[in-house]
Amino acid sequence: MRLTLVQPAIGRKAGVNYMRTWQMEPLPIALLAALTPKDVDIAFHDDRMEPIPFDRPTDIVAIPVETYTAKRAYQIASEFRRRGVPVVMGGFHATLMTDEVAEYAEAVVVGEAEDIWMDVIDDARSGRLRRMYSSNSQPDLAKVRYDRSIFRGRRYLPLGLVETGRGCRFPCDFCAIQTFFQRTSRHRPDRHDRCRARVPEIREETFLLRRRQFRRGPRICARSRRGAQAGWYSLGHADEHQCGA
Repeated sequence: MRLTLVQPAIGRKAGVNYMRTWQMEPLPIALLAALTPKDVDIAFHDDRMEPIPFDRPTDIVAIPVETYTAKRAYQIASEFRRRGVPVVMGGFHATLMTDEVAEYAEAVVVGEAEDIWMDVIDDARSGRLRRMYSSNSQPDLAKVRYDRSIFRGRRYLPLGLVETGRGCRFPCDFCAIQTFFQRTSRHRPDRHDRCRARVPEIREETFLLRRRQFRRGPRICARSRRGAQAGWYSLGHADEHQCGA
């Protein structure tokens, strides 16, 4: 089976280069690649950096969607569906606006993908995709892995992204993160040592620690301060980048 993974941009304007500061490795794509069986042929296209070859043969397309990429994701999905290719969408926006997203996809993944992605793949193989795949479970972050090999050959910013936790307990009503995770948060066990263990996989000299609540009230936690002094940087509580869903 041939699977195409697509990272949508916020939007595209003809003749205008996409903003360089947003061109970081999309961890949700690396997560899906790691969850996908080795006998599936994976192609990846980053809409922020390259044109999408809509006519390239594929059996299914998967698109992670956040609110600010939703419009562009719908455009991309519509192009593939016009060619008879089924589309699966997941992510924050797909979970919170399921009915809307379902208008542009054959299947919608609700919740975190780790426990249900294999069901999507198995059903796609047999040509029996369900309209919705829903998970209320919270996977063990100690077991989460990413396949970064899918990013080879692309000129992303020289930043290595490391996920140290998911969720947020703060009740910011404007933020999709606390809604998606229902105001819960969890972390990788022994997260400081575990993050350093992941660093050899990444060639860049600057690392972004992807954890939603480094900031605790008016103070920044001591561990975050030590990381910054050592050349590590946090995307912070207000970051809207998807962290594996």
